[in-house]
Amino acid sequence: MKKITLLTFLISFYSNYAQNTCATAINVSTGDTTVGTIDGTDYVNGCYWDAGDHATLSEWYSFTATVNGVVTITSDLAQNGNVDTRLNLFSGSCGSLICIAASDDIGISSNSFSEITFGVILGQTYYFQWDNAWETTGFDFNLTETAVNCNNSLPYSEDLTNPNFFYACFENIDNYDKPNLNDYAFKWSVKDYGDGNNMFRSPSFDADFGDLETDNWLISGAINLTSYSTSDIINLTWIARGKETLAPAENYTVYAATSNVIANLEASPVTFNETFVEGGEGDGAFTPTRTLDLSSLAGNMIYFAFRHHNVPGGQAELNIDNIAITATLGIDDQIAKSFKHYYNKNSESLILKSPHSVFSNVQLFDILGKKVLSRDFTSSEAHINLSQLDKGVYIAKIRLAGEIKTIRFIKQ
Repeated sequence: MKKITLLTFLISFYSNYAQNTCATAINVSTGDTTVGTIDGTDYVNGCYWDAGDHATLSEWYSFTATVNGVVTITSDLAQNGNVDTRLNLFSGSCGSLICIAASDDIGISSNSFSEITFGVILGQTYYFQWDNAWETTGFDFNLTETAVNCNNSLPYSEDLTNPNFFYACFENIDNYDKPNLNDYAFKWSVKDYGDGNNMFRSPSFDADFGDLETDNWLISGAINLTSYSTSDIINLTWIARGKETLAPAENYTVYAATSNVIANLEASPVTFNETFVEGGEGDGAFTPTRTLDLSSLAGNMIYFAFRHHNVPGGQAELNIDNIAITATLGIDDQIAKSFKHYYNKNSESLILKSPHSVFSNVQLFDILGKKVLSRDFTSSEAHINLSQLDKGVYIAKIRLAGEIKTIRFIKQ
C-alpha cells in the first residue's frame, strides 16, 4: 500500500513539474492543453523583449509537426476569462534555442491573450514557453495544425488569399540585430487593411522605437524552372507601395538566384531595386506592375526574395502584393514543341509538320550512319516516300528555321 502511495505521488509530482524546464517540456498534440500555475524557473529571454522585461518564471511545451504546413497556438479562448498571457516560440534545441516569434496582448474578447501562427516542417520539433510577465495564473491554450502544399511550378501566383501560404511557403528573416527590440514583431507579415485584401507588409518605423533600421528578407521556396530554356520569356511580376503618403520613401530590392542563401542572393545579377518618392509612383498607392526577367535562370530550381532596406527618417512601411511568375515559350521552343512527325505504314512515307516554320532540307541515314536519302523543301509540311528503302531503323536530320532537329523512326 505504501509503495502504491509513493508511486502515485511521484506520478503527480512529475505531472506538475515536468514542463518547468525546456529539457522536460511536455510534447503536446492538437487540441486544448491546460497550463497549471506558472512556476518553472527555466525562463529564457530569447525573443528580445525590451530591457525592462520582468518575467522570471515559465512553463515549457513542445510540438513535433506531423505535416508540412502551418500551426497556430492561442490562449484566446472563452474559458480563459481575462487572464493575461505571454508566449515565446523557438526552434532549435534546448541548449541552442532560436526565437521564431513571440506574442503578447492580442484577443477578441480581451486584449490580454497570446497567439502565434507559424510555418512547420514535417518531423521538426518546436519549443514554446508561457511566462509570468503579467501573472502566474493557469489557463488553457489551443494548438491547430494545417497541411499546406506550396506551389513550386509555373504559372506561379501568390496574393495571400490564403494567408497560410505566407507562413508555410516563405522564409522570413530580420537580418539586422536590434538589441532590446522585439525582432519578431518587425519582420514581414500578412496584413489586411480592412478591405478584405491580404498583402505582404514590412515595417520600417514604429511609434515606440522610431526608425527600425530595417533589413527584412522574404525568401520564396524553390520554384521549378527545369523544363524551361533561356530562350523562353520568364517574368517575375508584383506591385508595391510605400503605405504612408507622408513617409513613402521605402527602398527595396528583388533578387532571384539558384540558391536561397542570402549571400548568394546578394551576389546574383538578377535584381530589381527602387525607392519611392513623395508624389511619385508607390506614394500611398500601388505601383503599376513591376517586372524582373528570370530567363537567364531557366533550367534550374530558383528562389526569389524581397528585401526591405533602411531609409532613415523617410519611411513607415512597405507593401507587396500580387506576386506572379509566368513563362512564354521562346521561338525555338515553340518550333520544337509544335514540330510533329510520324511514319505512315500504308503509304510508306515519313510525314513532317511544323505550323510555325518551313522545312528546308531532310537527310536520312541508316543505322550504320550511311546517308540514304536527301530532299530539299520550302514548305511547312513534308511527305517523304520511303518505299525504296528496306525495313529498319533510320535517323533523320531535319533543317527547320535554321536549326537541325534529329529524330529516329522505324520503317515497317
